[in-house]
Amino acid sequence: MSGTKTRLRAGLKEQGKAIAGARKPLALGHPVRWALIREIATHGALPVKELALRLGVDRPALSSHLPQLLECGIVDVFPDPGGDARRRCIGLAATAVCHQNGHGLEVDFGEMVVRFGEKEG
Repeated sequence: MSGTKTRLRAGLKEQGKAIAGARKPLALGHPVRWALIREIATHGALPVKELALRLGVDRPALSSHLPQLLECGIVDVFPDPGGDARRRCIGLAATAVCHQNGHGLEVDFGEMVVRFGEKEG
């Protein structure tokens, strides 16, 4: 009986990963989320307050976008490198791979690649 439960749990876990992967493109459907990905792909993990300032949004607005990105495995929460337990930093998920190509920045999430062209200006 326990073998059946184990297989069932494993199957549900894999199904959950597939659903989260399918939601990744939807999670990027808002300009703030798109800009957030570009910012942390370019500069690394940043505190929420600093990200909000860089993106020109308030912290509550930014915090409303984070659950979708966290749930899909696009971003992750990291402790503050300065040791401040009250601050949290947002960075790309560990599975993401960033690199520059001839056209700009690419972030590879495994089942999806996000490409950012060179910034104008």
